[in-house]
Amino acid sequence: MRHLIGLRGHANTIISTTDVTPNAVNWANVGFDSGPERYVYSSRQITGINQTITLKVEYSTNFTDLYVKVSNPAGGNDGQDYTLFAPPYDDMSFSYINNNGTFTVSNNQYVTFAADTGTPSVLVTVKNTSDGNTTLDTFLADIT
Repeated sequence: MRHLIGLRGHANTIISTTDVTPNAVNWANVGFDSGPERYVYSSRQITGINQTITLKVEYSTNFTDLYVKVSNPAGGNDGQDYTLFAPPYDDMSFSYINNNGTFTVSNNQYVTFAADTGTPSVLVTVKNTSDGNTTLDTFLADIT
């Protein structure tokens, strides 16, 4: 949180400002790897903000199976890329997200993306609607 201190006579004035611009994030590509038949997930922590922000995903084509999970730090796979035999829809904490879909996230929470096997390859863009639709990252949802 940033503070500005102004002096007026003998009184100090503290003005708090909001910070809705997170530190840089870089999600890895997600999807289905048909070689070892595993789903590829990517999780990153959102830091550097002092209020809840709204993120939006954008993608083109007939992309149908992007999933997102917002979670508090709990260990496990938080903050890393990982593979599982289980598809994202088997984990009830994941939610399907449409093109132009939004979700909220607070400081120090993790955002994890995953995709199902039925999707064509597509570029996914994550934007911060709380900061003028600033692009945070782009990654590929792909089947290999």
